[in-house]
Amino acid sequence: MRVILLSIILFFIIFCTSTAQWRLLNEQPTYGFAANPKNPKTLFVGGIGRQIFRSYDAGNTWDTLVVEFKTGTTRFTNIFIHPVDTNIIIIGGLGFGTIMRSKDAGNSWDTVSIVPEVLSPLTLPGESIIADVNNSDIIYAADLFSSSIYRSLDRGLSWDSISSIRAPALCTITMLPNGSMFAGCTGGTIHKSIDAGFTWRQVAKVITNEGDDAEIPRIVFSKRNPLVGYAVASYFYYLLRPSGGLFTTEDGGETWRLISFADTSLWSLAVRTIGTEDEVFVGGYTDDFGAPQRVPGQGIVRRSQNSGKNWLRIDQTIAWTDTIHRNAWMMKFVGDLRETERLYMATEAGFFVMDEPSDINNKLLENDTDMWDALLQNNILSISYPKEFSDKLNLSVELTSLIGERIFKTIANGERVFQVQNCPKGIVVCEISDGFTRKHQLLISE
Repeated sequence: MRVILLSIILFFIIFCTSTAQWRLLNEQPTYGFAANPKNPKTLFVGGIGRQIFRSYDAGNTWDTLVVEFKTGTTRFTNIFIHPVDTNIIIIGGLGFGTIMRSKDAGNSWDTVSIVPEVLSPLTLPGESIIADVNNSDIIYAADLFSSSIYRSLDRGLSWDSISSIRAPALCTITMLPNGSMFAGCTGGTIHKSIDAGFTWRQVAKVITNEGDDAEIPRIVFSKRNPLVGYAVASYFYYLLRPSGGLFTTEDGGETWRLISFADTSLWSLAVRTIGTEDEVFVGGYTDDFGAPQRVPGQGIVRRSQNSGKNWLRIDQTIAWTDTIHRNAWMMKFVGDLRETERLYMATEAGFFVMDEPSDINNKLLENDTDMWDALLQNNILSISYPKEFSDKLNLSVELTSLIGERIFKTIANGERVFQVQNCPKGIVVCEISDGFTRKHQLLISE
């Protein structure tokens, strides 16, 4: 009973503490994006029909780039900006058939040289164009149908095929700071390379049904702990279950296990560190257009602030354009500093930003305020509350862990600053209450 009660309390706390909302920046369907590594306000967002939307002011205004000609249903799912020469942009996607490169920030485009010559159209569904972590002039690309890895040594001007993965199709690649590479494939398999993509071995088959329709479109490792990683799985045919979900590894990618969203088709994934936990965002996807409810995933956007243990729904304010196309194609954090970091999301309902994705308080408090607020720094807890509560003698202040363990509790008695002894590092919950009104807020203890 105690475990059940704590679970209910934890769900209530996490559900009530988030007020962050998505803000629509571009109402066109979008599929992939990148920010200029030297100027995160410059955004390139992939659209449909060979269009790319470019903004120099963090999405307030846009111009539209047409790659050669505007036509068809081409979806740009991959946009790569070179971290040193940010005028170099490399693009690929679905229904595009090749990789193209710009050397003038998207004003003109050239088809790259690929050896051997590709006989079938190149298809890049998940994040499939990445730079080498040790040399940004080396760039990798992964093709869906051939399961081939291509490498460029000259900033994307020319490409060679260096390997093929033994899988029905290849959806995404990523590289860790130690140089290890991981690939997500159809059939629900994850593969690893320790020699810069020349050889691969399968480390996990996370989807074990009899079909091969499950895909692993995104793999992200934690910056907090490089042994911890996350992968999402999508699927298309409702009878092929178990399938879909969010998976994690705690041993550097050697083994993986399902942690949430069983039988739910997920496509996008973003991870950042808050305290001793990972903040994880996932977005859903389904191609079951006849009856999308048979494959749960459409319109789903969720967030966890404790490494995937508990989840909050954050898709209520997204104005999906229709009942079918409700896919979240890409999520990514942009910016290196917590004060400037933003979470962007490309969806078929448009391009969105969440300005304060972690919803963790990080500002100095004022005594004269009409707001509830709290700040925890160096074991000092500072609180603020509306003026009408200043004279209440029974105003209590409490800190608890995410599993409900009490860390600190006192009666304010008009005070606003408190010393907290032995506060553990990580995320804690602050509750301010007069017995009738209860306000909860997540704080980081560092």
